[in-house]
Amino acid sequence: MRYAIFLPLLFTPALLQAQAAYKAIDTVTSKIYYAPEPGSFIEGRDGLKFAKGLNIFMFEDGWWTPGSKLIFYYSFKQTVSPDKTVNKVFRAYGRYSFSKFSIEAGKDNINLGPGKYGILLSNNAEPFLLIKLQTEQSLRFAGLWDFVMLNGWLNEKRLDTTNPKIFLVRIGWQPAGWLELAGTRNTMYGGAGRPEYKIWEYPALFFGKDENTSGGRFDNDGYVGWDATIHLPAEKWSGGALKTAKLYYSDNGTDIRAFWQKEDRGMKYYFPFGFRFMLTAYIGGIYLETEKDAFRLEFMNTNPLFYTHHWYSWEGYTYKGMSLGEPYGRNIIHAFFTQRHKLNDTSSFEYTLGWLQQPAFKAKDENTLPLSMKRYYLTLSGSKRYDRITIEPYLRLDKTRNYDTDPLPTQYNIISKDKTFLTVGASATYKF
Repeated sequence: MRYAIFLPLLFTPALLQAQAAYKAIDTVTSKIYYAPEPGSFIEGRDGLKFAKGLNIFMFEDGWWTPGSKLIFYYSFKQTVSPDKTVNKVFRAYGRYSFSKFSIEAGKDNINLGPGKYGILLSNNAEPFLLIKLQTEQSLRFAGLWDFVMLNGWLNEKRLDTTNPKIFLVRIGWQPAGWLELAGTRNTMYGGAGRPEYKIWEYPALFFGKDENTSGGRFDNDGYVGWDATIHLPAEKWSGGALKTAKLYYSDNGTDIRAFWQKEDRGMKYYFPFGFRFMLTAYIGGIYLETEKDAFRLEFMNTNPLFYTHHWYSWEGYTYKGMSLGEPYGRNIIHAFFTQRHKLNDTSSFEYTLGWLQQPAFKAKDENTLPLSMKRYYLTLSGSKRYDRITIEPYLRLDKTRNYDTDPLPTQYNIISKDKTFLTVGASATYKF
């Protein structure tokens, strides 16, 4: 990564004089699952994907800090499954905090947006190489402001374009305690045979002026979205029973009509901001929290071309075979309800009831909706801490009407065959 040259500048004299600390091994986690369905996975768990049969994972993590502002974190992962045995660095980064900001470089991932899984970036896929600048404390100016800016390197061999990159900027504004607004701009670019950019060209990448100019230097796969979260006066309305109540909505597009784009000049002005999202994806939900319970009801859908719109049209917006956004990929309707209950300070359990359909919408060149997969699922999980050991059992039941034989979330091959799966497993974590 070319920006690593700046990391030595983080070691200021004040930092080097601070008290160092480290934990060579902080936690060790062992996970074991039996999965009857090849390519099944647990959503939002950093690329936790199963082969058919017995899957064993081991994680060891630790950290070192030379002072209060800089920390280095690392995590190793071993996988033993019927189709592979792998030992690798799973996550590793250095993060420096200064003023109200932090800068991070290394291998990591992040979940963005108000939903459980971010449409434009989530922690569904495993960590990737990145450099990230973000606020750690909100900036005050006519409300509270936060931002995240990152560049990511998706280093892998692919069928569409090998080794692509992503560039993302998210800005959030809270004008009042009851309202949060945010906008996210994301671009998938670069890779084998594609244009590369200098750092001073990134503003052009961000604004996407020539993004839809076919064959142009800045013709990439762009995404843009906005979201709003309304915090309701939960405690007042419930007499103290509810601690949190919020409604949220996110609207996203992988194409846009806008007066500033060359191909849209002279077209209709779209009120109020001058643009209109095309090929859209939505999330809407409600989240409630009491002293012991948390409830979430969420609905989302993605367009048939979302995540595969243009240059990156096969693997599309994925990394290591898993979606970088909504876990189930393109052309879906996905709805779920989940409850987490805290039994006491050391024990909790959670269940999720969900439903999804893929494909959910007919494409432009289709007269009728093709054969669709409809999946119903129930997930049960729990957590119990015994001093330094935490045990987490897991069970998931999937009932599928028609079946998708393609494991990629950006592709599907539906066959007329009903299947039922039961995935079981458990993990144990020891904290030193």
